[in-house]
Amino acid sequence: MTDGPFGIELEARRDHTLPEGKWTFDQGVAGVFDEMLERSIPSYETMRGLVFELGCSFVRRGDLATIVDLGASAGDAIAPFVEKYGATARYELVEISDPFLEKLRDRFAGFLEAGRLAVRKVDLRTDYPPVAGASLVLSILTLQFTPI
Repeated sequence: MTDGPFGIELEARRDHTLPEGKWTFDQGVAGVFDEMLERSIPSYETMRGLVFELGCSFVRRGDLATIVDLGASAGDAIAPFVEKYGATARYELVEISDPFLEKLRDRFAGFLEAGRLAVRKVDLRTDYPPVAGASLVLSILTLQFTPI
């Protein structure tokens, strides 16, 4: 194949993975999800930074703020909030995929054990977690993956 920009052969960069049946958030997807997002979403890191910057303006200080992440996947959207607010906030992570639920429990094990974080299996098509009183509810890149 012809050379692309900077002399990089385009064929070497092409993804040759073909779908096999219905696409799901299974173990295979969970294992490559972060790379897939970075590769397929223009300005991905900029978007993440803007979500964090804007989201911080909604987090109430002084009381135990609750931050909810609907469709938490691997926890990349909530992670900067956990880093910034630590144990001064409470976190509700909502996910339907078992492999991602496992990743979330592993990634945030300390906060989970301390009772500052909950990981909930919820199907957003039929249920909605209790978010009353939350300072911030994130739903980043979730709706397009929620079947009608």
